[in-house]
Amino acid sequence: MNKFTLIAGIALISLGSCKSNTPDSSEDIVVNVDASAPELPDFEVKDASGKVVNLKSLKGKNVLVNIWASWCPPCKAEMPSLASLYSSVDASKATFVMLAIDDDFMNSLQWLSEKNIKVPAYYPMGNLPELFNVQGIPATFIFNKDGKLIKKIDGAENYNTGSYKRLLSK
Repeated sequence: MNKFTLIAGIALISLGSCKSNTPDSSEDIVVNVDASAPELPDFEVKDASGKVVNLKSLKGKNVLVNIWASWCPPCKAEMPSLASLYSSVDASKATFVMLAIDDDFMNSLQWLSEKNIKVPAYYPMGNLPELFNVQGIPATFIFNKDGKLIKKIDGAENYNTGSYKRLLSK
């Protein structure tokens, strides 16, 4: 397989995962959580300052984990709406983990800086846990305060809605 074929394949996977799932801003997002729902994984990530955080330790707040990369067009397209949501949600009720999977974390941070996007960027400290092994990016996982997965979104989405604000503010 040549380099072009590999790059084209990655682009198709990324673009193939792009779809609009945005709920009506006036409607609440329906979530059904049962005892078997996946939980926040025991997984370490590192922020831009080098601080290591275990996702499991974030239990007690709603947690939005977004898997993205600076080379992914759908990821870049949805990032402004995620930044708007992040800035509008009470930090005592919700936390965001923008998990960059670029080969070089500096590429992710540089892109965010160039676009003046203010979100908490993190980099995986090891292989992604099974729950986060997705077919395409972007992929977003929302966990409730008990650490249970309440929503998974495959593909790009507009997160700057009243529905998402209410969901993360519960």
